Amino acid sequence: MERGLYIETQDADISLNNCTIDDNTAGYVCGGVNIYSITGNITINNCMFRRNSSPNSSGYPYGTAGGLFVQTEGAGTEIRVIECTFIENTAERDGAGAMLYPMGDGSTVVVENSTFNDNIADEFGGGCWIRCPAGNAIVEYRHNTLTGNSSVVAGSGGGTYIQITSGTIDLLDNTYIGNSSVWQGGGLWIEHGGGTLNIQNNRFTINTSVQTGGGANIFLDNGTATIDHNVFNENESSAESGGGLCISTTTGN
Repeated sequence: MERGLYIETQDADISLNNCTIDDNTAGYVCGGVNIYSITGNITINNCMFRRNSSPNSSGYPYGTAGGLFVQTEGAGTEIRVIECTFIENTAERDGAGAMLYPMGDGSTVVVENSTFNDNIADEFGGGCWIRCPAGNAIVEYRHNTLTGNSSVVAGSGGGTYIQITSGTIDLLDNTYIGNSSVWQGGGLWIEHGGGTLNIQNNRFTINTSVQTGGGANIFLDNGTATIDHNVFNENESSAESGGGLCISTTTGN
């Protein structure tokens, strides 16, 4: 099958359950599953995404999201990815495994009990890419395993890339093994504009980056970060500092 699935809705909630999406290619955005909603909530549950690709190199947004792309526009929407598996998906730009993009204020993203293995993005977010450009977002990212994902040409966050303007990020009980980035954050890259950041009980092992933060690279503009009971083992930053963890802040605590 050359192209996977595209769904567009105004305000209906969408659930995709117990699906297998393999070996699809898209010339525009997302080879696997591309879902767009104005105000509806999106749930992806127990689905498998393998070897899907988005190879168009014409420029953004072409070539984004290999396996899964979910975008919502309205305030207060929820995107949930539960017990899903992403393997060997590729993207010419960002988000090879999954790209989750709620654009409205007060949105929530939940990714839990999911596996991201050997996904390759040329730019940001080899395994999973999350961006919340409006304020008051909630990102809950927990009990996930990310192994061998990479950002290979010009990007950060080989395993996971998260960027929010303001709100709360909870990153709990995740495992990062052997992810890599040519820029920052081989395992994890976070940019948080302001609010609360909790990083607890995660394991980072043998992740690498060329620049800062082989295991994880975190920037908190202002707010409070709690980094507690994490393990950083044998991570490496080959050209700069912070082989295990690099943290920078403007006015945060």
